[in-house]
Amino acid sequence: MKLSDWEGEFIASVSERVEKYGRAFRDAEKGNLGSSLSTRQAVKLKEIVGKAAGKRPWGRKPGGLRK
Repeated sequence: MKLSDWEGEFIASVSERVEKYGRAFRDAEKGNLGSSLSTRQAVKLKEIVGKAAGKRPWGRKPGGLRK
């Protein structure tokens, strides 16, 4: 599956910051300072990896909402 321009830019930006600074975020309230990604960055990256692998976003079922 093709990634959107935004998703490609997100991955490139995060990768660049991790290589340069050892992590992709600065604010300690956004994640563990021992981690290279903030909590939200990690979640978004997991979603993008799933999309690239052809998996549906979690929580969504074909056919819309359940009754």
